[in-house]
Amino acid sequence: MKRALSLTISIIAALALTGCGIGLRVGPGYERPADELAVADSFAQSDADTGFARIDTRWWEVFGDPDLDSLVDEAIANNLDIRRASYVVLELEARNAQARAGRLPSINLSGQYQKQETPEVSL
Repeated sequence: MKRALSLTISIIAALALTGCGIGLRVGPGYERPADELAVADSFAQSDADTGFARIDTRWWEVFGDPDLDSLVDEAIANNLDIRRASYVVLELEARNAQARAGRLPSINLSGQYQKQETPEVSL
């Protein structure tokens, strides 16, 4: 009974492992399959697209409206959330600089001076 059970388990394990190899063709005659999915031209990237794009932070000036410019400037000046967020950004930049400073070499200098007078003993 034990022998039949171990033989059955061995056959099932062999079939399972063989089944994992179905569809895998590796060897001297292997050819890479052609890509089945074509990428649309609008999603294709050229070599020049790999860099970061410069973002114009004053994009509304494109409209050439002085009233809009003054309203946006006033909103930025009086918006406490933006001001607080800008201070948070400055604080995080300072903490980042402080954390990076630990990786830089440091120089320590210390000195010590001691003067000791021996008392004159008179007998």
